[in-house]
Amino acid sequence: MWLRSHKFAFSMAILADAAFASACLRSTLDERTIQWSTAIVEAELKSIGPIEGESQTYFFAVRKSLDGALNDGEIFVVTRTFSNDAPPSRCPVTLKDKEQGQQFILLLRPAEQQRDMTIVHMLNRADLDDGAMADLKAKIADVRHAEKAGTDDAITAQITALATAQDAVEADEAEKALVQFGPRILPALQKKLAEPDVADAGRTRIKRVIEELTPPPQPSEPRD
Repeated sequence: MWLRSHKFAFSMAILADAAFASACLRSTLDERTIQWSTAIVEAELKSIGPIEGESQTYFFAVRKSLDGALNDGEIFVVTRTFSNDAPPSRCPVTLKDKEQGQQFILLLRPAEQQRDMTIVHMLNRADLDDGAMADLKAKIADVRHAEKAGTDDAITAQITALATAQDAVEADEAEKALVQFGPRILPALQKKLAEPDVADAGRTRIKRVIEELTPPPQPSEPRD
């Protein structure tokens, strides 16, 4: 069970406006947030660099790796970028006004600058009790388990079903299966989309799944 009655509740909603939220890639911690994250960690903010032009650099140390590529004790960098016309953030927690020594749960993926990480979503560590942490770990495990079910044969079968579905029920079942496999199926979807014999209805469905699984660009934030 992903949802339990703890102080910290996980929303399963897939927010249509997530791509417009600044400071993080997704404003709700849901299935897609975890899929987009290549590392999920408890981390401490170790130092903050000065604002240089349109950006500011934050250095973190991993206290505990919960999932993915970063190891305990590893240092990583997050760079905030600013824009005068950026909309206010809809993310529940941001780096604005944060101080050295504060601790967070960070869901991360590589930034366009390879040395940096982009925040997919973040939480104040102090806001999560033991029950909330248990929920988070269970949710991560559930999402990763669903991704692993996406074998090459399963991916091929579901993409074919999506492209050739004869009714809405068949199409919906294929789409639900594919989005659970996560962003790693994007190359296979793009390959199918390029096939000349895919009907228009199938192309529309494939494009919809591609859009759903593709992370948005790294956002800018309003100036502090």
